[in-house]
Amino acid sequence: LKCSVFDENGDPYALTGLEIQWSARDSLHKETALTKETGDGITIMSVPDDHKFNVVLESVDTEDLVGDYDHEAIIKDGLDVVSVKNLDNSYGIITFRERVTVAS
Repeated sequence: LKCSVFDENGDPYALTGLEIQWSARDSLHKETALTKETGDGITIMSVPDDHKFNVVLESVDTEDLVGDYDHEAIIKDGLDVVSVKNLDNSYGIITFRERVTVAS
């Protein structure tokens, strides 16, 4: 999952040195099903793309997930949440589908 962060003026917001926490919650029951954070599944890109981050989802992370999940990223500077206006696609709904393997 690739995400970009921009400030209130639409300019890229540098994420270097900040912490990012990402989670996916079951849309129906609101239970957290999956979490990632900087250094453990989240990678902040290098300059000049340091306003972008990737959330890496491995098959083991999602093998039991099927359906719609609300997801969001929270960006922190130490203990404070950084307020940014546009988080691109770092929040919304993500849909997981069951994978069916057909034997040949």
